[in-house]
Amino acid sequence: MAARRPPQAEKLAQKKQEKKEQEQLCDPGVPFCDAHCHLDMVLEALKIPVESLAERIEAGTLFGPSFKYAINVCCFPRSLRAFEEMQQNPALAGSIYTTYGCHPHAASEYDDTLEQAIVQHVSTEASTVAWGECGLDFFKSFSPPEVQKEVFARQLRMLVQTQTRKPLVLHTRDADEATLRILSEGLPSDYPIHLHCYTGAAPYAITMLDRFPQLKIGFTGMITFKNASKTREAVAVVPMDRLLLETDGPFMAPLPFRGATAHPGRAQLLPSPLIFRAPPHRTRHPACRRRSGAREGRHSARGHRGGRPKHCAAVSHAALQPNGNAHHTLTAINATKTRARTR
Repeated sequence: MAARRPPQAEKLAQKKQEKKEQEQLCDPGVPFCDAHCHLDMVLEALKIPVESLAERIEAGTLFGPSFKYAINVCCFPRSLRAFEEMQQNPALAGSIYTTYGCHPHAASEYDDTLEQAIVQHVSTEASTVAWGECGLDFFKSFSPPEVQKEVFARQLRMLVQTQTRKPLVLHTRDADEATLRILSEGLPSDYPIHLHCYTGAAPYAITMLDRFPQLKIGFTGMITFKNASKTREAVAVVPMDRLLLETDGPFMAPLPFRGATAHPGRAQLLPSPLIFRAPPHRTRHPACRRRSGAREGRHSARGHRGGRPKHCAAVSHAALQPNGNAHHTLTAINATKTRARTR
């Protein structure tokens, strides 16, 4: 007869099993997409060969059966070839769209050869839906700030010259003033922009929304983190028709998976914490209240004490759909009023 495991080992095994079961996808039954991820890094982290990606997506075993598509962001020169091979796979058509640009961390690697490769993709391919991500990151400064500024401005000039009007995917961290200045100098005010993985506060979000009427702001699983209160306040001031959900996989996995690999299948976990953790509607900036989109994000503050709010907004992922030209896939989610049950 096999020896019985000690109680401590049994508890540990039970916790591992519970975590494994928790990791399993709970499909919402509603079509959803991921507005921003890095699939090459996701597959590497999950130890999944790229050759099996199409088959796993089709079977619904990787991101869930309700997954529709993801925006796959290529922004590091070393990833260029892998992205090109993935994009050329006909089995992934309609499931994976791509963007090309140079991340501020890699600004020191930007040169004429890389620039022409990006221009070629953005100018000629329908499945390449945006330029980016690019921008400024003074938090880590893996490339010198002055180099970042020069490369960012250069990419904006090239994007305008393509005359495609494809959106810009924007990265900014600890560089609010410089980002706003370079954007204002380099792009028309009505240019479509996806300000991705927003980690800032509400005032800057309001500034960007007012300065660029076609700008949309993307939020990741970071809005579930305990130390992200200022970003949750920013959620409250963004009209629902100018808000995007993204995983930024493999980064920014939402609770309870913080520290694990984020991937498109976890995009479905974002709406609930976004709604239930956002401040009440009365904290919205007055300018946002006047916008038609802000009205749809309204919910009653009653019910926050001791449970969920009695009225809240339910987010429809199905609204994240590309148009016929696939140029403006970075569209906003819709919200519909619903009544949530209270405990």
